[in-house]
Amino acid sequence: MRQKISLVYKNLDEVISEELVWAELLDNGFYKVDNIPFYAPNVAYGDIISVEKEDDKFYFEDLIEASGNSTVQIVFFDKSKEKEIMHNLDILGCSWEGIEGGGYCALDIPLEIDYKNIQFFLNQNSDLLDYREACLSETHSEQIM
Repeated sequence: MRQKISLVYKNLDEVISEELVWAELLDNGFYKVDNIPFYAPNVAYGDIISVEKEDDKFYFEDLIEASGNSTVQIVFFDKSKEKEIMHNLDILGCSWEGIEGGGYCALDIPLEIDYKNIQFFLNQNSDLLDYREACLSETHSEQIM
């Protein structure tokens, strides 16, 4: 069963914010994050989490098991180049979700992808975009050291 889970976090302006992500209920009572977080840090697609239910709402409580995937959030200065850039990231093995109207995407980098190649590509396009490494897995962090 899929459930919306609330991730509460401080945004870049240090204001407490909330984002809803889909998660799949597992047999052990934990949830597996089933979409890429757009704004919240420290959570990635496929992570196993515990939740706390308050009234009819489910809130992120703790990370139980990291998926090994990483989340990078991208903002485009030039929306006309967004499709081309995201196509190239598809070719590099990433998946992504975008905001309607364009200009902002959340990127999932699977564990088996070498993040150094992704980071190099993003840095090569720094005149067209900016990005935030919202959740880098241990493996991906080691690849760029």
